[in-house]
Amino acid sequence: MGATSETRSSSRSGPSSTRGRRWSSSTPPRFYFDTAFCAGPASLPSLLAFAAPGHVLYGSDFPMVPEEWCGGFDEGLDGYPHWTDGQLHAIHRGNAERLFPRLAGTASRPG
Repeated sequence: MGATSETRSSSRSGPSSTRGRRWSSSTPPRFYFDTAFCAGPASLPSLLAFAAPGHVLYGSDFPMVPEEWCGGFDEGLDGYPHWTDGQLHAIHRGNAERLFPRLAGTASRPG
């Protein structure tokens, strides 16, 4: 699972620290996480419980891992039985479009 920092600097201590507690409106989350190797029955729920809403992005680690491994993790991600409405779409694309607005509307079209 990867993490991407939203800002270049962060403090691990002091009043703005988020260590050991859930995100709040007064301490905005600074990291984005991807789903690479995170579709297992323990890791995916843990990731979703830890990461701030909207801060989980699709990830596969391809081409560093064999394509067939990625397919298995994709199946685990798509088959997760506890998605809320729109949550899987957000992970596949919506969260990235909010993070990088220039990506919105650029989905590849068959043809």
